[in-house]
Amino acid sequence: MPAGVVDVRGHALGQPRPADRNGSDGRPLSTPARRVSGHYVRQPTGYRAYIPAPLPPDPPVAVDAARLAHASEALARLNAIATQQPFVAGFAAMCLRREAVLSARIEGVRATLADLLAWELDPATPGLPADVQDAANIAAALRYAPARLADLPLSLRLLREIHALVLRGPAGEGKTPGEFRRSQNWVGPPGATLATAAFVPPPPGELLAALGQLEAYMHTVDDTPPLVRIALVHAQFETVHPFLDGNGLVGRVLIQVMLQQQGVLRLPLLYLSLAFRMRLPDYEAGLAATREGDWERWLDFFLAAIESAAYDVDVTAQAVGRLVDQHRALLAGQPPVTTDLRVLGLLTERPLLDAAAVGQALALSSHAADAALSRLESIGIVTRLANGQYQYTAYLRWFQELGELPAGGIVHLERW
Repeated sequence: MPAGVVDVRGHALGQPRPADRNGSDGRPLSTPARRVSGHYVRQPTGYRAYIPAPLPPDPPVAVDAARLAHASEALARLNAIATQQPFVAGFAAMCLRREAVLSARIEGVRATLADLLAWELDPATPGLPADVQDAANIAAALRYAPARLADLPLSLRLLREIHALVLRGPAGEGKTPGEFRRSQNWVGPPGATLATAAFVPPPPGELLAALGQLEAYMHTVDDTPPLVRIALVHAQFETVHPFLDGNGLVGRVLIQVMLQQQGVLRLPLLYLSLAFRMRLPDYEAGLAATREGDWERWLDFFLAAIESAAYDVDVTAQAVGRLVDQHRALLAGQPPVTTDLRVLGLLTERPLLDAAAVGQALALSSHAADAALSRLESIGIVTRLANGQYQYTAYLRWFQELGELPAGGIVHLERW
């Protein structure tokens, strides 16, 4: 089978695979089929750094055909949503924000979606957590990177630009935003050292070669299914760990970029970090398994995560679609219909607003914007907050995590 072609088989999920892993002695790591995944190199100070073999894996990866089909079908449903939702641009904007918040949460950021919306409306809003800009940075990168593909290919340069965005401001202090590392980093629990780290990526002297191989693979054209290619690239990027910090954030943005660049998703509707966060130990174990040559374990996890997250988006889309339709019907009998429908459409994109923001976005006078919001409040569509802002509460609930919901809030139907 030619290199790069994926062997798609119908093996049973969860079927055990015999182990033949000998990385502890420094020899190449492999699966029973002798798949070499990389090798360790002992450094002058005594620690051992890992250098991955170039993509694609050899022998080719055996992908569960049913799991690949289910994940692909789940994403096809999301593409259908992109043509059916009355306010799909607003829905996509909220999905993007949710991905940003959930990706940041994996890295320990505590800011919520409500915090992010408040920060976007007014960064000086009292009481916002200090790390809310971290989530805002990720959202900015998720917006920027797919648009950048119009004049820049998927490349190391784009990865550096994404990194500069996600570490903009205080988050990037001392972490050289936008630059590949020139010193050794490592992965491990707080307090870990190079000697006790769970994993040490390639040393600086090997980094550019590993990155060059990754970039070459991203530009390779072969028969690999797009979802499999995205999974391989994400895992290899995480293994190379090219930045001093922020690699996980950049890696998850890279998934979103490739979903659109590979033509899998038309709009950024998939908040995949939801599934990663739900099964974080399995996410980390799947990535680690690739360094043992077990790419199948990682791909099984990745495709299941795609299906699970897409299911949640589908449920949410149906619910908010019904909600918005109900509110459109309410407004149909309330003059002036056109202005109020425009404000409702804006609220699907930005469910926390004030009159000034509405006026600026829709080119309305201050009086007209305030009057429209007051009308929406009078019929129960929005809630007026103490600070004069208006919140589309019933809509926002569908994008919040369970811990953020008020009593009686909506419960998401998530499956794995």
